[in-house]
Amino acid sequence: MALNFELKLNTEKKDSDILEVILGIEGFKEITEDSSALFETDGAAGSGIRRLSKMSQNILFEETNVSANTVVWCRLDGSDEETYATGMKNILKVFMTILQHISGDALIQLNGDDIKFLRKGDQVFLNPNSFSKDESALWRLKDVPFLNYKIKEMELSGN
Repeated sequence: MALNFELKLNTEKKDSDILEVILGIEGFKEITEDSSALFETDGAAGSGIRRLSKMSQNILFEETNVSANTVVWCRLDGSDEETYATGMKNILKVFMTILQHISGDALIQLNGDDIKFLRKGDQVFLNPNSFSKDESALWRLKDVPFLNYKIKEMELSGN
């Protein structure tokens, strides 16, 4: 079963600037066979950066009240337990690194609807079903590099 994680953010940075941040993380490398900003790491079946269309931006704002124009996406192949765990950790690492370098509104979604992380202005919210204090968790609270965050369940349309 494939899972699609997307970090949607509002930025004026170019795709190449975001890709440079990603390539600074150990274990991430650029896919050079394609002209678009694609990257790879262990556990991800595909990853890249793209711009949101105006229509997609409007729909996202209506559903989440978040303005975003760029998507960093990672496709995870969940068929193997070890690959899944590695992929989940690497996806969190890339998303949190980008969020540390780029300010502004942002959210992380699974399969286009399940909101895992939300940053609106200076407020950061984490979905309690995704982040845990448990040391064996794939997405641990201690791996979130923000000092002030709130735990909050989030749904589309009316966050």
